[in-house]
Amino acid sequence: MTDRTTGPRYAELHAHSAFSFLDGASHPEELAAEGARLGLSALAVTDHDGLYGVVRFAEAARKVGLPTIFGAELHLPVVEDGRVPAGPPVLDPPTGVPDPRSTHLLVLARGAQGYRNLSSAIATAHLATGTKGAARYDLDALGAQGAGEWLVLTGCRKGSVRRALVTSGRAAARRELDRLVAVFGADNVAVEITTTDDPRDADLHAALADLAADARLPLVATTAAHYAHPRDADLAGALAAVRARSSLDDLDGWLPGAPTTHLRSAAEMLARHHRHPQAVATAAALGDECAFDLHLVAPDLPPYPVPDGHTEATWLRELVRRGGENRYGPRDQEKIPGAWAQIDHELRVIEDLHFPGYFLVVYDLVEFCRVNGILAQGRGSAANSAVCYALGITAVDAVKHGLLFERFLAPERDGPPDIDVDIESGRREEVIQHVYAKFGRTHAAQVANVISYRPKSAVRDAARALGYDVGQADAWSKSIERWGSLRGPDPSSPAADRKAKERALAAKTAEPATRTARKDAATARLWGSRDWSPDLSGRGTRVVDPLAVDEGEALRADDPHDVVPAHRPPSAAQEGEIPDAVLDLADRMLRLPRHLGIHSGGMVMCDRPVIEVCPVEWARMEGRTVLQWDKEDCADAGLVKFDLLGLGMLTALRIGFDLVERHEGGPRLALHTLPEDDPAVYDLLCAADTVGVFQVESRAQMATLPRLQPRNFYDIVIEVALIRPGPIQGGSVHPYINRARGREKVTFLHPLLKKSLGKTLGVPLFQEQLMQMAIDVAGFSPKESDQLRRAMGSKRSVERMEELRGRLMDGMRKKGVTDPAVREEIYDKLKAFADFGFPESHAYSFAFLVYASSWLKVHHPAAFYAGLLAAQPMGFYSPQSLVADARRHGVTVLRPDVNASDVEATVERLPADDAAAPQAQVRRAGADRHRVRSGARSHARGAARARERARARQGRGRARRRGARGAGGGAAVQRPARPRAARRPHDGPARGARDRRRDGLPRRDAARGAVGGGRARAGGPGDAAGRERRGRGPGAARHDRGRDGRRGRVGHGRVRRLLPDAVRARRPDGGGCAHRRRGGRGVARDRAGRRGGARGGRGAGDAPAPVVARRGGRRRHAPPAPRDGGGRDVPVARGRDGDPQRRVLARAVAAVPEGRARVRGARRARAARAGRRRHEPRRGAPRAAVAPGRDDVARLPLTGPSPSGRAAW
Repeated sequence: MTDRTTGPRYAELHAHSAFSFLDGASHPEELAAEGARLGLSALAVTDHDGLYGVVRFAEAARKVGLPTIFGAELHLPVVEDGRVPAGPPVLDPPTGVPDPRSTHLLVLARGAQGYRNLSSAIATAHLATGTKGAARYDLDALGAQGAGEWLVLTGCRKGSVRRALVTSGRAAARRELDRLVAVFGADNVAVEITTTDDPRDADLHAALADLAADARLPLVATTAAHYAHPRDADLAGALAAVRARSSLDDLDGWLPGAPTTHLRSAAEMLARHHRHPQAVATAAALGDECAFDLHLVAPDLPPYPVPDGHTEATWLRELVRRGGENRYGPRDQEKIPGAWAQIDHELRVIEDLHFPGYFLVVYDLVEFCRVNGILAQGRGSAANSAVCYALGITAVDAVKHGLLFERFLAPERDGPPDIDVDIESGRREEVIQHVYAKFGRTHAAQVANVISYRPKSAVRDAARALGYDVGQADAWSKSIERWGSLRGPDPSSPAADRKAKERALAAKTAEPATRTARKDAATARLWGSRDWSPDLSGRGTRVVDPLAVDEGEALRADDPHDVVPAHRPPSAAQEGEIPDAVLDLADRMLRLPRHLGIHSGGMVMCDRPVIEVCPVEWARMEGRTVLQWDKEDCADAGLVKFDLLGLGMLTALRIGFDLVERHEGGPRLALHTLPEDDPAVYDLLCAADTVGVFQVESRAQMATLPRLQPRNFYDIVIEVALIRPGPIQGGSVHPYINRARGREKVTFLHPLLKKSLGKTLGVPLFQEQLMQMAIDVAGFSPKESDQLRRAMGSKRSVERMEELRGRLMDGMRKKGVTDPAVREEIYDKLKAFADFGFPESHAYSFAFLVYASSWLKVHHPAAFYAGLLAAQPMGFYSPQSLVADARRHGVTVLRPDVNASDVEATVERLPADDAAAPQAQVRRAGADRHRVRSGARSHARGAARARERARARQGRGRARRRGARGAGGGAAVQRPARPRAARRPHDGPARGARDRRRDGLPRRDAARGAVGGGRARAGGPGDAAGRERRGRGPGAARHDRGRDGRRGRVGHGRVRRLLPDAVRARRPDGGGCAHRRRGGRGVARDRAGRRGGARGGRGAGDAPAPVVARRGGRRRHAPPAPRDGGGRDVPVARGRDGDPQRRVLARAVAAVPEGRARVRGARRARAARAGRRRHEPRRGAPRAAVAPGRDDVARLPLTGPSPSGRAAW
């Protein structure tokens, strides 16, 4: 590192980091490290139209002792001779153009106030456009916003002065320079010269130096750096090609001829600017004037409004007293010994650290949810706090479970505590709007999510930059593992060892263990350039089962990310190897920021306008604005962050609790009031009957539960944390299960680990244990262990862990861990948790949701399944699978009914005539027998396909939600559903259809309008009268768009399914067209040329005859689909939930007077040829004289024996 105290001095005032998205090619940390090595007296980061990377730059520069300058290069419209051209301003978008047209103005902040002014000016320009990534500046307005606190440089080749000098001569350049002086002041403007190795640079610099001398302005030299090292010039060119959506060949004429835009030392700058050495010294002097520490702009929380006579501290104590008496009892009669002593201790720490306002804000959010009926709970390290439990923020009793408060808040910790609030996913927006209403949009904002290059996106963009076509680039991208490394696994990692075992086993069994095995082997020689991205065996590869007993069983695996592996595309090995040039370039692009997104739930609040701390810009989502920092940058800068996260299971539980209270009465259910240690709950978990149960419904969790046999609450905590990538990578799954079942002796890598790992049988599972391990075996202080925790939880965790490696190794050696192999194994476990470590406090919070959802499934299964269906989309399983599981548990699921259904799924009491219906689960729990009535929302999209298997009838809400377009176009609209009490009984389609035919409507539109949710053609005869009868205004004329999206196509099958049961019973033919009665897309089958089957008819007075299922549209040897006496489909379970016998034996399905289809035998049915084909028009043949009644259809149970003893569909 060059000594900055001796020799020439130089400060770089113009440098772009990778946060000049797709323009800079080096991380801010790299720029700081290289600037310190070169001995720069100060370094400025000046990204385009933002302050995106300043926090990371400030943190990295502070570590190496480099003074920091903060600024931005602003993009103004192109000017001509001092004037903006007439018409719209000329300002190209930053992407899609090789050289976007704009005028650059470089602004440097002079101290903290200048930074606040610059941040506000950037935010104002972004918000003025209403478009993501665009900013609109006005030069005169910038002068007022700067208020003398900025240093303005004339800019590089796109600066107004230099451009005027090149295009229009010295006089035009002088006018531009005088304009800048008039706007910002002579003390705040400097003339910039930059060497690009162009032969004309000498003359150009001489002219700029004369201009500066004539105007008595300082002349400064810069490099306009876009990367830290010369070797990164080709990477910068590739990023420029990505930005221009072009290839390097097409962009060649726009790229610089020499790699000159990298950081340089003072000696190099003096050599390059030997004609103007004063420009180098002036840069150093101005750098000293502008340098300051970013911590000077750190804000505080906004003051919380408290009642008169209270401070934040006293009001917090009052709220804790009220909540503590409710949950722990009075002080002299506390339910749990030591609870009030723990509360007093925590309150003292909170007040000493000046955090009462933080707890009051979180309490306000949770209290808002409680008052408005929104189920919410805090999680994270807040579960370690008795104060949070007393305030109702969490459902975890920290005193009862012995959780350590110091893991949540301690004097040695940096920054505020971390409380995440899980909220019902469908109502999270209400809480966000409450924050804006309470604290104001100027003081609260959502944080960004920096989208960085991952292996897939890096391969895609690298291939496109090198000239490969889009299809080839996408194919190569899809062959890369989703979260794996680009070069293959680190040979020293546990994941690499497991992959080696897979490949060895594949060689023995002649079955490929991974579809990317050839690619891994071919690219293994390239490993080493980015060892911070370990292979995680994610999507796109066969996964080693963490529960497998032997290696052969490991090939039958579940995904450690708890997702069902989807169809995987052909790998690069099958489609052709990825060229080394693409891999080399993609490898260098990894982790570079590409663009900005919205964080899932992070919000910040501060005591001053938030735009004074960080600029705000528009996001892609309509009406959303975000900060230019991500959550880690906000925390490092001192902004207090709150995570408001949506959780679908909370929606399902709230709906389930409401249904139980509505139908069975009793006290209001809540997470913390459920009966504890219910044996039936643990029986369900041990049996792995956990479809729909939070966190333990994946196949890997189901495979673990019978082996672990949880019998108490802490076992659930272990189960939640065990099947995670962190324990899997660290090799913790098998040892814990074997030790818990007594098959393996509890051992420790070193005796010093017994204190931290004793509770989990010597196996590390939680982040808190890793922190204690660092204290016990490496001599870390609590503050250092907290830094380790933050490193493990950071996106940049692996890099930060590598920084701590030396400290850990030295500490272990001093504490007596002499064996190098033991030290390496301990470090490997710490490093494995750096990617996916799971905090024990999170596991406790999730375990409460596991217990609550299991308890609801055991004791109130109808409410449980109704809640899950109403909360869709969510969870691990589709609505079809949930309906099938409900049927297995004796819960009857009914079709949506136009008269009976609500908007969402609900619970109805079974009538007395359904006493024979099987309700084993409900009866066993001692509850009243209920059934689930499907609602409109539960059958949107994929859920609509559940109507066959669940005996579900589509609700009219779905037809209403499909929206309409008037005669003049326009957006889709949604009509609100009337309350059930306000609806008049539906009298069927007959009268309404006749009336509409008299009005001149086509027959199919008349029938469709009878259910209230259909569509009428706009402008037809009698259209206004028809609208009046349906309660629609004159402007509600709508064109029809059927299922295939074409105007005029009628969804006859949908109309039939919307009818009430009684109406369906009066129409023996079931209504609708024949091609809809199979429940499939008959029109598509007809157009595909498939043969339609036929069916025998019968007379009006004949007894019901056996109906043979038609075979049209099936595979050649597929068994026939069962049908009932009315010719309608009988629900058939499909996939893994279907009846395996049906896939082996063909069955003939007979019609019975009760309207229920039963299996008559195992012979193959042959389709009769006498009847019409399904695509032929109906001929009005009479049907059965006796039709099934409403209750016979709607109340049909979905499983169990029928009254005749035969299996019922």
